[in-house]
Amino acid sequence: KIFDKMANFGNMLWLLLLGVTHSSMAQQTMKKVPLNKVASAHCIDGTPAVAYIYNNFESDDWIIWLEGGGICQSLNDCQKRAQGNLGSSKDYPDTRTASEGIFTDSTYATWNKVYIPYCSGDVWSGTIPTKMNPFPEPNPGNWTGYFQGHTIVQTAIDVLELAYGFKTAKSVILTGCSAGGVGTFINCDYVGFRAKNTKYACRPEAGWFGLPIKDYNSFTMNKADPDMRHLEWSNWTDFIQPWTIMSPESAKCIYDIRSKGVSVPYCEQQRLGEATCCGSPPVLYKYIKSPLFVSENSADSYQVFTQGQCPNQENQQVANYVLYLHGILYNSMKEQVVLGPKNKTDGIFSPACLQHCMPWVANTINGKTHAQAFNDWYFKGEKTLLLDSSIDVQHIKKCQNGNSPF
Repeated sequence: KIFDKMANFGNMLWLLLLGVTHSSMAQQTMKKVPLNKVASAHCIDGTPAVAYIYNNFESDDWIIWLEGGGICQSLNDCQKRAQGNLGSSKDYPDTRTASEGIFTDSTYATWNKVYIPYCSGDVWSGTIPTKMNPFPEPNPGNWTGYFQGHTIVQTAIDVLELAYGFKTAKSVILTGCSAGGVGTFINCDYVGFRAKNTKYACRPEAGWFGLPIKDYNSFTMNKADPDMRHLEWSNWTDFIQPWTIMSPESAKCIYDIRSKGVSVPYCEQQRLGEATCCGSPPVLYKYIKSPLFVSENSADSYQVFTQGQCPNQENQQVANYVLYLHGILYNSMKEQVVLGPKNKTDGIFSPACLQHCMPWVANTINGKTHAQAFNDWYFKGEKTLLLDSSIDVQHIKKCQNGNSPF
């Protein structure tokens, strides 16, 4: 009992240090906690990374959400990010509402909720401890920044363990959309290691990036695309000690390529050759050991319009490109997830929708919503391999993003 009291007193000291008080479950208000009390975890501009936490001390269940927001595509782009919320915490509010889809599901009403803003520009992968400039462009101002995406995740878990009872967690879900979805793939086994002896799962959403897909111009002109996997603009991450190369699962992938002759087409031109592709979710997926539920629109609008540079128009060429990309994503996820060696443990919900991040309850496959599919898989252990094979353009358009005229 004496040790229990000492432990409780220690937790109270940490809570006071971090500026934390317990809030009502009904409000679902998340409070900002800087991640610089335990170790150094910085945004690009050097301000402290933060986590927003809704803490219910009566619950041992946790959801951790990694925010999305693309990737630094150049020195100039990164400098601009450092001046806003995608690269600096200086203007972050003290509180936020737990509004992401899974956070609003009454199934998780009593769960602890953690939202980690994305301010590293590196798809949650960097571990380098010092400021630096990883870009090849001329840098007349000698600009430098921090790239610590994985370190931010690591430090957030440290804080949760020290002050919020994460060490006694019984259920943990790591999730996020877009860059947060990629980050969920990348950090899945690491957080799983920290959450061992729990009912743990990863739910990456809209993170199935890195397949060989021609951009719109190459597709319509029927010519070769010099960067089929769209990785050349992210090669700078090789210089930030990325977790995509350092993790055990990536190391196994790299070993298979270099020692066993495993081939990953269209990766040869990358700075590290085929090893670079080991950080791409479709390549990394089979090496991830933790239970994983893929949430992915097979006509991902970001990959169509932003990555693929497809015009936002309604015509037959655009329709053909959407179906082309849909077919590649569909076949990849069918081969890897539905028919792959992990199909007894993993799950998938993949509607044929022209969307990026997906609503929690709106779209259905075989009568099940996204929420029902994931919850049945996670809580009931049901085999959930839902992949919409439709190639009807009108069907795909029904659940498109509202900002697309297609």
